[in-house]
Amino acid sequence: MILVVSEDAIVSKWVSEEWKTFLQMQKKIVPLLLRECKVPQAIKKLEMINTSDENWYYKLLKAIEQNL
Repeated sequence: MILVVSEDAIVSKWVSEEWKTFLQMQKKIVPLLLRECKVPQAIKKLEMINTSDENWYYKLLKAIEQNL
């Protein structure tokens, strides 16, 4: 799962249920920080890719490739 992290996503009931289900099922989540916001502790523990980093796209591709 690529979890796009923003304030809207964090407050969304459905998005929250989806990432929590993925964590419970021990499925891989790649968080992609779109906008700065208060991130839940469970997501903070994961390696987050920040879109403000000029190489974010390549980091995302690498994370996807490693988890195929």
